Amino acid sequence: MRHNCVNCVITKTADNGTLSCDYTISEVKKPNKAFFFHIFAKAYPHSAVLLGDYKLLKFWKTYKVEFYNVVKDLGEINDISKNERVKTKDIEGVFIAYIIKNDSELLIQSIK
Repeated sequence: MRHNCVNCVITKTADNGTLSCDYTISEVKKPNKAFFFHIFAKAYPHSAVLLGDYKLLKFWKTYKVEFYNVVKDLGEINDISKNERVKTKDIEGVFIAYIIKNDSELLIQSIK
């Protein structure tokens, strides 16, 4: 068996050997601190953005937006989009810019 990890050691044991690897995880540099994800089920297509303490949900059939402080409201029960209009619009703007920059075809059709 060939293994390409440079930090691995094969130790001879009674069961034919043990492979142990020292995986060092380096810091990942992301161009954006936000995390984006999309669900395109026919019945319930929506996207979400996680940024800092906040999560923004956008529902593509109704264009409804929900906004949560996931640190204070882990269960996402209290939609704060009405009380935090500026922050909601800011994060929605980050999301729309991401869609346009990455040419997310299905989503671009939805924002036109």
